Amino acid sequence: MRIIMIISATIISRYGSFFEARGCVDIDYIFSHSQNRTELFYPECAAWYSGANPNQYAVVQADMRGNPAQIAAALGLSFTMAMWVSLAIHAIGVEVYVSWQCINGPK
Repeated sequence: MRIIMIISATIISRYGSFFEARGCVDIDYIFSHSQNRTELFYPECAAWYSGANPNQYAVVQADMRGNPAQIAAALGLSFTMAMWVSLAIHAIGVEVYVSWQCINGPK
């Protein structure tokens, strides 16, 4: 799943037009509770730090070459797809193996 997730996050990053809404509380955690760095990249989070909007969100571009929040967005966007693709690969692999064992029999 990780391999598929990294490959799809890299593909998402090449196009550069994918974005994800992230809570400022999450972005603050990603930047190790550094208000200066968080507000440098996402000035809309100033309302979260001041307490004016405790549910403030920021739009984060998904980019594996960007800051840590952008990398997290790219991996987050590709997670569900990678999970389903890896599950399908696993299920198909099991069915192929079982069918092959039924046709050839135990050795």
